[in-house]
Amino acid sequence: MTRIKITHDDLRELITTPEQTYLINIEGYLSSFEAIKDKIKLTEGLYVANAYKPLIEFNTHFYVRDENGVFILVTSANDVKATKSDIWLRSSKSYDLYIKYSDLKKFSSKLTTTPVVNYSYLLVLKEIIEQMVATHLYHTSYSPVSKLIRLFKDEYIDYVREEKYLEDFINLDREIADLVHLHRWNIYFFKIISNSIIIERSADYRIYEWTRSQIQEQDQE
Repeated sequence: MTRIKITHDDLRELITTPEQTYLINIEGYLSSFEAIKDKIKLTEGLYVANAYKPLIEFNTHFYVRDENGVFILVTSANDVKATKSDIWLRSSKSYDLYIKYSDLKKFSSKLTTTPVVNYSYLLVLKEIIEQMVATHLYHTSYSPVSKLIRLFKDEYIDYVREEKYLEDFINLDREIADLVHLHRWNIYFFKIISNSIIIERSADYRIYEWTRSQIQEQDQE
């Protein structure tokens, strides 16, 4: 009997090739977020109008340079306006040019610190969807809530731990249940694109595990 050799590339293709892709738009859940917005750590930063991800986030790893060439952490829009400096992104070993001030001026009229949709809404929506999907799967334990907890203010940690968010996102819970209930053995991946959460349904977990076991057997021969 001829045995087909299965490679790590086969395994990678199996898990990264989506069988189906779903899109959940943030616009359909804005009323839910408006009801809990005081509980969320909002992403403060400099946004371009109609963009959902901030151009830069304040108090993170974006810097400007003063007249003496000293790098200063950007904590507000005024830091950029006052210095009229290029914006630098700090990596572990250096400062790298992120955007030139001359380029920033070209769309200065479109810059805002109060976007219609705060980027944190998308981050929270993605994590809530991951939690909801995980509860329906047969092959995995419940997803850790640590990433979701970090997106909420400290005084609202119990809101996440006790899953009270399910009450505020009951329609989303139903949507996820309808999406997953016939595909509970599949593997799912999640990502943010523009104003939506993209859910990719990948291979059946049992097929993936069988394929992986075949590779391990071949590697031991």
